[in-house]
Amino acid sequence: MRIKRKKIIILCISLILAIVTAAWAWFTEPVTVDRAMQDRKVTNAVISYKTITKDGIAATTIQTQNVTEIKKVINLMNQYPYSRRLFATSPSNSSHYSDTHMIWISLGYKNGNGKPGIYNYLIYEYGYMQTSDSGEHLHPSGIGRFGTEKTKAFYSKITDLFHQLEGNSTWERTIDAS
Repeated sequence: MRIKRKKIIILCISLILAIVTAAWAWFTEPVTVDRAMQDRKVTNAVISYKTITKDGIAATTIQTQNVTEIKKVINLMNQYPYSRRLFATSPSNSSHYSDTHMIWISLGYKNGNGKPGIYNYLIYEYGYMQTSDSGEHLHPSGIGRFGTEKTKAFYSKITDLFHQLEGNSTWERTIDAS
């Protein structure tokens, strides 16, 4: 009888571990922009390059509705699938606000019913990232399942793309200092 009880306990623990592992794998599965958008039509792209200091925020923003230009951004973003993170170092620590740079990407879309929405990516230079869909709060995210190196590489690539696009006439440019 004792051996049977031990086998049942081991089986239950194994089952619980398998369920937790499967849930974690599903929750943190890397997602491309195309998959996150779920075939919704992207109608505009807005990219803001922001510098955060203890004195405020300075931002340069570019935006376009040009389909070819939007595809350039999405193609780059698809090369860096993101995953949701359960634990991530957030930028709320005041030491992060010493000349921190970040990129905020907003992809405006219309769903199948024509209802507008926005999908957001917020990427900090030191590898912290957040994503959200319309009406949601920002979720801790990152490129790949672990670490910040891939997110830093994504930040570098998207920043390079931003600087290439900001002089392009198909992108409208605004500067904000607050």
